[in-house]
Amino acid sequence: MIIDPLMFLRRIEALSASDILREVQTPSALLMDADVSRQGKLEVAYAPFDHVNAQAKVVIVGITPGRTQMEAALNAARSGFLMKLPEEEILERAKVHASFSGDMRKELVGLLDFIGLPKAIGISSAADLWGKASSLAHFTSALRYPTFFKGENYNGTPRVASNAMLKKHADTWFGEEARMLREAVFVLLGRKVDDAVLPVLRANGVPDSRIISNFFHPSPANRERVQYFTGTLGKEPSNRVNRARTDADREEIIAKVAAFR
Repeated sequence: MIIDPLMFLRRIEALSASDILREVQTPSALLMDADVSRQGKLEVAYAPFDHVNAQAKVVIVGITPGRTQMEAALNAARSGFLMKLPEEEILERAKVHASFSGDMRKELVGLLDFIGLPKAIGISSAADLWGKASSLAHFTSALRYPTFFKGENYNGTPRVASNAMLKKHADTWFGEEARMLREAVFVLLGRKVDDAVLPVLRANGVPDSRIISNFFHPSPANRERVQYFTGTLGKEPSNRVNRARTDADREEIIAKVAAFR
């Protein structure tokens, strides 16, 4: 049974800024779940990513929040407590502030603009999803809460389907969101996200026509692939880029997004 996450939210109010830094590096007071196997230790830590925007038109799905996002969300929640904001407002502010924060947000905006998503949902740029059009977006992950493997940000290994703890978290939290938002467009950021959430989306009634898969996560490791995808590479790609598959995926994704209009 999964512990009520809001129990952990209330612990944030008592944390100092230095406590938060320690929790981000080595979760203790905010440690939600753990699993130790021959592969290594998996840990799930709490950060305030609970808010679900039930009115969203687009759902952007990563694999899990990392330490950068965890720290941003915890600090945003701590500020909300200091301002005596209502709990639900604290959760909403923390979620929008921290989701896909850091350098990856600029790359993600460029990708979403390239495939035509802003036009499909009636905005000028995907950047507005973190600003004046934030009511149209829900930011989430296959694993809602920050997950770590061998002390590092979880990156899809071990597979969600192969680990009972990870599958429990994906089915519980992402499954809940899939049911609430089955009329939205789901943008899956990377093949490891596809692997983790496509079964959950289909089990909860989200049609393939509403799912953008075979896409990219906007991480530095994918920069060459992303630039080839968007036509901004400016040179011949290396053998790390599967040109035939990327060309086919680009065509399919842009056509699917155009059909949303």
